[in-house]
Amino acid sequence: MTNIWQGKLVRLRALEPEDWKAFFDWDQDTDMARYTYWLPFPGSQEAAKKWTAEQALDRGKTHEYKWVIENLREEFVGMLNTHTCDPRVGTFQYGVAVKREHWRKGYASEAIRIVLGYFFG
Repeated sequence: MTNIWQGKLVRLRALEPEDWKAFFDWDQDTDMARYTYWLPFPGSQEAAKKWTAEQALDRGKTHEYKWVIENLREEFVGMLNTHTCDPRVGTFQYGVAVKREHWRKGYASEAIRIVLGYFFG
């Protein structure tokens, strides 16, 4: 069986409610936040749980979607999201972030290639 969301190093999957802890921990790392987006105000664990649960229900109807990047040992290594999608002209933007302990292993580049293959394949 072939899965377009899996490569040789990673698999892209939907967010699950139990992923909240990874996102909460991520927001506690100010240096990581500076690399990926903006510095968040301090948030509660309950807010992280609620956000993750809401995102877990998203079906990507507008092509704007959030994927968890897992290595093939099913470890949460990062996230990739698509946004500013315009199917009429064939453009979109993406953001990618990988947890510090998984940097320089090829996970982000493979995740990007998988998403590009979906959008342009």
